[in-house]
Amino acid sequence: MVECLSPKAESLVDNYLHIKVGPYVTPAPYYMNILSKRFSAPVWVGKGLPGEIEIEANKIYRKFKPYFEDSPSQGHSLLVNAGLGVDCSGLVNNVLDAHLRETKGFGLVDAIGTGVGLKWLSKRLRPRTSISANDLTNDLNSVLVKRSEVIPGDLIRKGRYHVLLVEKVAKKNSQIEITYIESATRPFHGVQRIVTIDDKLEYRRLKKLHEKN
Repeated sequence: MVECLSPKAESLVDNYLHIKVGPYVTPAPYYMNILSKRFSAPVWVGKGLPGEIEIEANKIYRKFKPYFEDSPSQGHSLLVNAGLGVDCSGLVNNVLDAHLRETKGFGLVDAIGTGVGLKWLSKRLRPRTSISANDLTNDLNSVLVKRSEVIPGDLIRKGRYHVLLVEKVAKKNSQIEITYIESATRPFHGVQRIVTIDDKLEYRRLKKLHEKN
């Protein structure tokens, strides 16, 4: 039995893995800009959607097209040098939001506690730039789940500052194969898909989803 994210979420993952810049196709690089995130558009602070990244990248490509070499790495290099990409929470926020809207009828911001006062206002008005890896996976908003109970849309916590998203779960007899996505600097610099059969990862589920199961 194989379970996957919703079709729209899967399409978003595929688009992050295949950013089109001129004639080049490359996964979105890892990029995080903490200093400017409160004041800039999501695409410039590591929170952009694939289409937003492509629009800005192709503006630069068209301007400097004569200087590009005929090399597959040129697209990735352009994105890195321009500061265009997505960080771990940007990737998870956007993909999980699409999954929730298609399968549950509400967005990510409605599935987590967003604090009070200015913190609440910031997360409500700018959820893509304000919801952090820790917001998604702390004890306030999520609960631990056993590896045997993991489903697509669950989260993986790696400390306070890194989050991954379960994309696919394949069960055959007693073996459970879990595919997750992340944006990181290793082993590849950017969005990547990783399959694991046996691991000691910290799997978590948003409380709102756990309560409904």
